[in-house]
Amino acid sequence: MISLKSYISEKVNDTNRLKHLSHLEDLIFEEGFVGLKDAIEAIKIYLEILHKRSSAAQFTTKWDGSPSIIIHHSSKDYWVASKSAFNKDPKLNRSEKDIQANHGHAPGLVEKLTYAFKYGKKLGINGTVQGDFLYTDSDLSPATIDGVKYVVFKPNTIVYAVPVLSDLGKKVLASKMGIIFHTSYSGSDPATMKATIGTYSAKKLKKTPEVFFDDAFIKDVTADLSLSPTETGKMKHILTRLETLTKVIPATFLNKMASHEGLAKMMSTYNNANVKAGDYASPIVVNGFVPYIEGKYAKEIEKLKTEKAKAVRVTARDEMIKFVNDNHPKLAFAYEAFSLLVDAKMMIVAKLNKLSAMRTFVKSGNSLVPTAPEGFVAVQDNRVVKLVDRLEFSRNNFLNKGD
Repeated sequence: MISLKSYISEKVNDTNRLKHLSHLEDLIFEEGFVGLKDAIEAIKIYLEILHKRSSAAQFTTKWDGSPSIIIHHSSKDYWVASKSAFNKDPKLNRSEKDIQANHGHAPGLVEKLTYAFKYGKKLGINGTVQGDFLYTDSDLSPATIDGVKYVVFKPNTIVYAVPVLSDLGKKVLASKMGIIFHTSYSGSDPATMKATIGTYSAKKLKKTPEVFFDDAFIKDVTADLSLSPTETGKMKHILTRLETLTKVIPATFLNKMASHEGLAKMMSTYNNANVKAGDYASPIVVNGFVPYIEGKYAKEIEKLKTEKAKAVRVTARDEMIKFVNDNHPKLAFAYEAFSLLVDAKMMIVAKLNKLSAMRTFVKSGNSLVPTAPEGFVAVQDNRVVKLVDRLEFSRNNFLNKGD
């Protein structure tokens, strides 16, 4: 297991339930100056882990499973649920009839919850755990890739392929369902449960041939993950410049930007739009922010019926644009830091990709196109960050929509 503890600052929207994971580079816009400092320190720790000089935190694999399944088993109660377990009116399924009543409108979800209900009770779960559902036996299909026979399954966007003759392949083929557990909960009432993310070990569960299960920990520590001299030089330059930017960008500006709900939300949607456009990590994307604000508000204002409502939104737009224009040099530095964090993250992700236990593909027409795993998660208690190649994942989603 690659262990890795600490500055891994991921802000979870709800500290009791696992609902949101932040990208490492987004911390500068979500948490301000502290987010920037924590992201820099996290990168330093990741590098120590890759060079096997530290075991200060934990890396786990981010599986592209769907849906997310919660299983609760105690001496007094047994139920399964989707994330709707955490709704204001939670949907807890204590029987297969409950599953039909709560989710009959979604046959695919019904099937997976039914499998989880039937076979989950055989795992010896004590308490409440959450995992990413990989497949039912009906989802498994054969494929020959580069002359090798595989069993493949596609829970969401990514296609996972396991050699049929491998030990892992034999387990998958013998099973009725597959699931990867990553989170445990304390408490019995979903309204007050508290999550422990990324530290759940599947070793405590009972083995049954009907369920292929595992935890998300990375277990292969044999690969050489250290940076080359050229990569080390590039990373040193990145970290030196980031440290300089912590002295150049006023903390008060970053904090004000992160605490302004409207601006922070606008920046988040702008960054995601740039991901979809194929270029979100260039420092010059700051120049497109004002036109983006104008376009977003124009669409919103157009839908309003009263002049009074329109005037309110015009004022909000003008105030946001004024803040951005008045602070353009500072925002440009912030986007430079954002870009450098992405560069550093991608160097680390490239190393971690060597540890994938399964081959991963995306479907393009009738072909399987090799792709990287969905990504990784760095964990410290309930503060976690995603380490994901966002451009690759966006491209995969585009291919998936055309499937």
